[in-house]
Amino acid sequence: MAGFTRSLTPYGGYEIFYDTLDNTITRHRFQAGLSIVFTDRLVGDISYLRENSTSSIDRNDFNIVSASLKLLF
Repeated sequence: MAGFTRSLTPYGGYEIFYDTLDNTITRHRFQAGLSIVFTDRLVGDISYLRENSTSSIDRNDFNIVSASLKLLF
C-alpha cells in the first residue's frame, strides 16, 4: 500500500421544491453523510436523509439512514 492515504470526506445538501402551479414550496430535503476510502479498491459511504412534505397530494415525510460499500475493480 505504498503511497495510499485514507480519506474521510463529509458532504451535505439542502433542497427546496417549488410548485409553480400553486406558487408554494411543497417539500424540503436535507442530506448529510461521510464517504471514506478504506483502500484504493474499497470505498464506503454512510448518510442520513430527512424529507418534509407539505404537498396536499403527497404528504409523506422520510427519515432514511443508508450505508454502502463499493468494491472498485
